[in-house]
Amino acid sequence: MLLHGVATQTLHGGQTYLTNTRQHAKQAAIQAVLTRLAAFLSSLKSTAEQLTDTKRLALILRRAFAKFMRATAGPQALLVPEISGM
Repeated sequence: MLLHGVATQTLHGGQTYLTNTRQHAKQAAIQAVLTRLAAFLSSLKSTAEQLTDTKRLALILRRAFAKFMRATAGPQALLVPEISGM
């Protein structure tokens, strides 16, 4: 995705920005993906201290593999209720 353009890194106000100048037919789609990724990373950064390492990793992996998980998801498993007295 980022292989088809020239990126420039700038620092401003303690933030690092990556500006990708593209000459690509899918510029709008690439921009949308990058915007969603930036929003996810921002939300992760704001809640990271409240999460355990396991939960943080689970969020990252769920996001990274979401497309594949949707494609392979079958019907949800039915949970069998516990029967007391057995």
